Amino acid sequence: MGLGVIIRDSVGKLLVVVTAPKDHISTAAQAESTALLRAMVICTELGYYQVCFEGDAKVVVDAVNSNNEDNSWLGQMTEDMQQMMKRNQAWSLKFVFRSANKAAHTAAQFAIRDVGEKVWFENGPVEVCNSVLEEVVMLDVILPV
Repeated sequence: MGLGVIIRDSVGKLLVVVTAPKDHISTAAQAESTALLRAMVICTELGYYQVCFEGDAKVVVDAVNSNNEDNSWLGQMTEDMQQMMKRNQAWSLKFVFRSANKAAHTAAQFAIRDVGEKVWFENGPVEVCNSVLEEVVMLDVILPV
């Protein structure tokens, strides 16, 4: 699988793009959990205090937002993300439809062709930057300022 993480500021400006190929990922939930955990680690490392994570895997979003113990085989990763959310009270996680998450999927597709993790600051692969711009334009059309 390819991992794609897009970090934007509150007006949609691109801050960070992370791409990485990942082996031994067998389910969509595992792929989405891996990407979300990586995004949380990056935000922690960069000291981002107010973060709204968006994910299009409802089962993952619901599991992380739940206070319930997860006894599935992804339970430890879910618990790690729950603990990170508790330590960062200004963070939130919400479900979005895949159409609102195209830039991250474009980054993930880009990552499949690569050999290692890459991190870009305020930039990224052209395909990803174009997807981010398209999403910002759509937000401007839907929510005019």
